[in-house]
Formats: sequence, structure tokens, C-alpha cells
Amino acid sequence: MPEPDFDRLCDRLLDEGVAPRHARRTTQELREHYADLRAELIADGMAAALAERTASRQLGPLDDLARVISARPELRSWAYRYPRIGRVVLPIAWAAALPVTPLLAGIGYAPAIVRWGAIVSLSAVITAGMFLAIQLSITLG
Repeated sequence: MPEPDFDRLCDRLLDEGVAPRHARRTTQELREHYADLRAELIADGMAAALAERTASRQLGPLDDLARVISARPELRSWAYRYPRIGRVVLPIAWAAALPVTPLLAGIGYAPAIVRWGAIVSLSAVITAGMFLAIQLSITLG
């Protein structure tokens, strides 16, 4: 019997409104508990396949665990606890974050952006100088 699908459990918890930090922490703790149960059973002399089945049985069905965890309101994210506020605040927050995101992303690359701006400006000055020289040679010449 394969290891329980803890990733699917985490996805289900997230879909049911459990805050991401609680869903990941709970899933990781269950994964570690399963590994400890399995290792303990193997250390007691049980075959690996039987130890996996026994550890899964002792852990219980993941669907039951997901139902119990999702029912606890203190583990839910604030947008699921207060949906009316979430429907108002989240769109406004995303709309405000959109124009700021490129600026925040560019802060880490400020030296490269300054170099690029200087090179583009210098090339524009050189190109304008060449066009001026051509224009003067046509006009005067």
C-alpha cells in the first residue's frame, strides 16, 4: 500500500478555506507522524509493506482528517471567515498591487536598469548627433 497522498490532503484543505500556513504545517506534521509510525513498526520487526498498511490504518482516513481540520474556524483564512469583507478588500488590494509590482520587482535590479538607461540615452545622443550631421551636410552642401 503506498504512502497516503498528503499533497492531495493539503490541496483539499486549501480548497476548503484553511489558511495556507495551517494547511502546510498540518500536512507536514501528518507526514512526519506517518513516517514515525512506519519506522517504529519496522524497528519492531514488521515487514515494510505491512508496516505501511498498519501505519495508514493507525493514521486513519485522510478524508476524515480533512473534514475535522476544515471544521475548525480558527484554522480558516480570514477571507473565508469574513467573506463579505474579503469580496471587497481583495479586489481593491489586487488593483492597488498591479501598478506597484513592476516597481518592486525592479528594485532588485536597480543597477542594471540604471546602466541600461545610461546606454540607451547615450545611443540616442549619438544617433541624434549623426542625424544632425547628415542634415547639416545636406542643407549646407
